[in-house]
Amino acid sequence: MVTIGDIHQGATGDCWLLAAITTITNVSGLVEKICVARDEQVGVYGFIFMRDGEWISTIVDDQLYLRTREYHDADWYVKAQFSGKEKEYNQTFAKGSEALLFAKCEDKSETWLPLLEKAYAKAHGDYGAIEGGWTGEGVEDLTGGVTSELYTCDILDKDRFWKEELLQVNKDFLFAAGILGSVTEERSGIISGHAYSVLKAREVKGKRFVLVRNPWGSTEWTGPWSDGSKEWTAEWMTLLEHQFGDDGAFWMSYDDFVHKFSQIDRTRLFDPSWTVTNRWIQVPVPWAMEYSPTRFEINVTTKGHVVIVLSQLDHRYFRGLAGQYSFNLHFRVQKEGETEYITRSRSNVGMSRSVNAELELEPGKYIVIFKITGEKDRTAPTKDKVVRKTKKYNRKKFLQIGMSCDLAFAKATTEPEDEEVITEMAARARKKEKERAKKAKAEGTDPSEHEGAGAIWGGGAGAAAASQQGRGVGGRPSKPVASGRITKRKQSSKSGMRAGFREGETADEEEEGEEVEEGEDKEEEEGEEEEEEEEEESDSDEEDDDEENYWDAVACVGLRVYAQDKELAVEVVHAPDEDSDALDQDDPAKDAAGDAEDDDEEDNEE
Repeated sequence: MVTIGDIHQGATGDCWLLAAITTITNVSGLVEKICVARDEQVGVYGFIFMRDGEWISTIVDDQLYLRTREYHDADWYVKAQFSGKEKEYNQTFAKGSEALLFAKCEDKSETWLPLLEKAYAKAHGDYGAIEGGWTGEGVEDLTGGVTSELYTCDILDKDRFWKEELLQVNKDFLFAAGILGSVTEERSGIISGHAYSVLKAREVKGKRFVLVRNPWGSTEWTGPWSDGSKEWTAEWMTLLEHQFGDDGAFWMSYDDFVHKFSQIDRTRLFDPSWTVTNRWIQVPVPWAMEYSPTRFEINVTTKGHVVIVLSQLDHRYFRGLAGQYSFNLHFRVQKEGETEYITRSRSNVGMSRSVNAELELEPGKYIVIFKITGEKDRTAPTKDKVVRKTKKYNRKKFLQIGMSCDLAFAKATTEPEDEEVITEMAARARKKEKERAKKAKAEGTDPSEHEGAGAIWGGGAGAAAASQQGRGVGGRPSKPVASGRITKRKQSSKSGMRAGFREGETADEEEEGEEVEEGEDKEEEEGEEEEEEEEEESDSDEEDDDEENYWDAVACVGLRVYAQDKELAVEVVHAPDEDSDALDQDDPAKDAAGDAEDDDEEDNEE
């Protein structure tokens, strides 16, 4: 029997995950659904987790890390105390849950929690990969639900939130809470930058209470209704079924809850009556913040509640290979043939993996238009540099993480219009690789030091090279989606900076660069040594500056739609030409100034 008091955090900074596990233990059967197979005699366990909209399986053995070394490897001064007493040493340091280094159960004979934590860590690479995170995303991974990030300061009608949302905890929703802050501080026992589980919401005798738990298994709320406070009487102890104890669980009033906690993660659960469908695509991310011409089309056949989720790949599975770019997602929903949108996603402050919206829809076709805003961290290493520095030292781990990245990108298709832009990136990437190889040859160094990422993972130049050869990321053929329904759209000169351009470079300059590249290739084929000498003498500072300003962002995004509609479908389409001329207050690339310039040009023609 799994209970909330079983859970205690270990040496890894995964309080967010343990808070998520605590949250789901309050719903009967959820933990059991994650552990799908086990053979206790052999010591093998099988778990499933949600990854990028689909369930994945992970198998682990029952070997767990201990806080101390084995007897034969122990320090000499420890051995001196147990000289010739190996059995006594093992009884002291290697038996029961207290001996474990990472998460542990309250019951010393139980191991379900450390095994679950081990499986989750293995699925993501190692224990280091699960340090730091958001409880809402952890609950998503464990349940397949959809998490919305809420802020207590944004709750305008707290009475309605209590009745329609929080009272549904452990039914339609699961909740977690925290206090945002880069500096750890304590607010009457509540730790900032730490994750908490919301276990119950009760209204008794006109008073509203929330039961919260700290995954540490200690350090509790010290305000009103805390353990031992003056508010507690024998009657209230009975009514709320509460017992005092330093177990990490505590009651607090609803008013104190929304006042002390700044963030609430609300996860919607789905039962078998819901249908889910999703599509993944790979798109270039423009330097200018504009909506993508590639869009999703949702076909709804039954009136009802619909949950729409736009997500990017979970980089935790291939941490270190995400490169210099980070993305934020935005989308809006409008009915086919209409220009006004019905709803749009709300940007998250913390969780950036996905954004969502919930709405009631009538039968019909709806268009989801999305925008990806990217940021480039020039201080972070590029994928190529990570490969060159790490592949020699831990090849097994490198291949494991690289394969995870490759498989993640393999699910995405690339639209023909987007593939043209990505191909331009590939051409630039090949040119840079040639320059690195020549530089290595001139310096007499190992050419492998200048190798790029190749096709070991998807995205960026590696994915572009694979796409240009007629294959999708991960070796799968690239297939156009919604054949016969895609309208080609020419790149507008007003559309700002395209992906694959250097910052501040125009389309004409890019075309000139391509001509120069073709000339260089021709000269190389003819074996002209003068060009090679000029390449070798190129200033390294200028090369570094070019790499720093070059924008080649590519994102893999997926649309996931939930509805109680058996015929629910999602397709990928391309924007018709006339859509690019619409004035849109959400799109800085299509502003009133741009339209005014067009009007001036028409007046001059007249």
